[in-house]
Amino acid sequence: MLAPILLLLSPQLQVEGLRAADSLVELAPAVEAELAEAESWIYFRGRVLDAFSGLPVAGATVETWSEETTEPTDGLHRFGEAVSRASGQFRVRVREGDLMAEKARVMAPGYATLSTVPGELMGEVFLFPAQEVPPRLRFLDTSGRPILHGTITSTRTCAHDLAAFTLHSDAQGVFTLPAYAFQDEIPELRFHAPGYIGVKYLDYGALFTGARTRGEVLEIHRPRAPHPKLRLTNEEGAPVSQLALRVLDGGDHLVARTNRMGQLLLPGRYSSDDLDLWLMTNQDQQSWGGQAWMNGLETEFTLRKDGERGVLSKIYF
Repeated sequence: MLAPILLLLSPQLQVEGLRAADSLVELAPAVEAELAEAESWIYFRGRVLDAFSGLPVAGATVETWSEETTEPTDGLHRFGEAVSRASGQFRVRVREGDLMAEKARVMAPGYATLSTVPGELMGEVFLFPAQEVPPRLRFLDTSGRPILHGTITSTRTCAHDLAAFTLHSDAQGVFTLPAYAFQDEIPELRFHAPGYIGVKYLDYGALFTGARTRGEVLEIHRPRAPHPKLRLTNEEGAPVSQLALRVLDGGDHLVARTNRMGQLLLPGRYSSDDLDLWLMTNQDQQSWGGQAWMNGLETEFTLRKDGERGVLSKIYF
């Protein structure tokens, strides 16, 4: 291993900014290269550009995150955040110890938000301008009444993606999507609403056709579904709070946490099938009891550790 070179100042060697009694540590080229390589595993460097003009985008926020179902972090965890300079350049953290960020997001005023993976941050990152008239859509029940209290998120790279945005409907059940626009790879949309069957993947095509590009509201009907109420307790019957669980519903996972009353509040359903509950593996190794209510019927279930996997339990309704 190469050691740093220590230079003692003398009357013959003067270095600007140092006093005569000071010393200068100079790294050998091989050491500098080794340090640069080590940093490249912790930080990624890139440049944010306008996709149409090729000009740099200053003030863009670049974030790196874990995946929604990453167990060592109990779900989504931000590894780093950076803001692009006037040149569009940025440097953002992608690693903490042995953990590597799996998702990334790039946002800037006036542009569509990019949801991507950290590897795509190295080099040039292109942002597309937002739509002049933002897309709008509304979800209705089968009787044509607006579904209120719904949530829309985006997903691009996988089912457990970091959402480019999370939106809630207005009083008329309408969603306006200012950060959603044409891109090289346009994200799909995901819809949840308590008491209704949600949408796992809504393709963008219907939002960018004909009059809808001029502000017409796209309307989509969704059927009702019984919304489960779940409560977890310890052996003494006291509520277990802040417990992170993976829920398998309709072939897809989501992550939810219990509140201070031990209630597990799901954002919605993807199906009317049974639910599988999975305990995030880095939590305490113990068992919990629970109750589930569906259509007025109560079902008891148990969550417990099973080896290295946090298992569980299937709830039959």
